[in-house]
Amino acid sequence: MVESEAVLLALLRELDDPEWLEWPQHYDRGETAARFGGLLTRLEGDFAARCTDEQDTQDSSEYGASSWALTRPYAEPGSSSA
Repeated sequence: MVESEAVLLALLRELDDPEWLEWPQHYDRGETAARFGGLLTRLEGDFAARCTDEQDTQDSSEYGASSWALTRPYAEPGSSSA
């Protein structure tokens, strides 16, 4: 989709929260933190590995970042090397 710069800027302004321009309207930081925590818990369970996270990313379009080290090689489901 190609739009003019003015149209894209107007759309971004429409989606911004009027009081906090770095957040979208109706952004709930507490709800986002809870959902991110749930994602980390699920990743830890699914991969049986401890996740490290950073949740206070500033000036970014992301809420947080996670990383983890797997202790065993990954194998595609159904492969003979699992």
